[in-house]
Amino acid sequence: MLHLIFLINASETTTSTPETVPHLVPERSRSRSNSSPSIQDVPKTKPDGESEYKTGYQLRWVNGKPEEAFPQFIAAAKKGHEKALWEVATMSMYGIGCPVDIKLAIDCYSVLKDDPQALNNLGALYENFNPDKKDKKGALEQAKVFYQQASEKGLELGKTNLERVETELRSLA
Repeated sequence: MLHLIFLINASETTTSTPETVPHLVPERSRSRSNSSPSIQDVPKTKPDGESEYKTGYQLRWVNGKPEEAFPQFIAAAKKGHEKALWEVATMSMYGIGCPVDIKLAIDCYSVLKDDPQALNNLGALYENFNPDKKDKKGALEQAKVFYQQASEKGLELGKTNLERVETELRSLA
């Protein structure tokens, strides 16, 4: 289970579509120690980004330099590269090579929401990063929606998570 302090606003991404969910642009106005990507519109066409992705892959997985890989994945994600979006989502969710940024992870997974694992990850983010400690039920309801979608797309883990969340929701009733 994730034990991070960062919180999200569940209402911000519930109506996102691939055409409206933001992608990443490095924010040049922040200092290096506080740098975090800012958000822009996702392009409707998906230019390549393969060279940036390959460079990022080499840096992260072969050379063990995730902090150097992250900007490469950002550049590829800005061009609509789906594998780069996965990398950015995962790295920002866990703070690998960048600061933890749950909003960024949600934005990336939202673009990938046709993938059952991305839906499951969205459910996990909403379940574990409850924006309002007083509304645990609301966060679990949102997580349930994503787990249900993942389950309907055939992801067994989505079904397992859905059953667990439904049990927890019944206990809160």
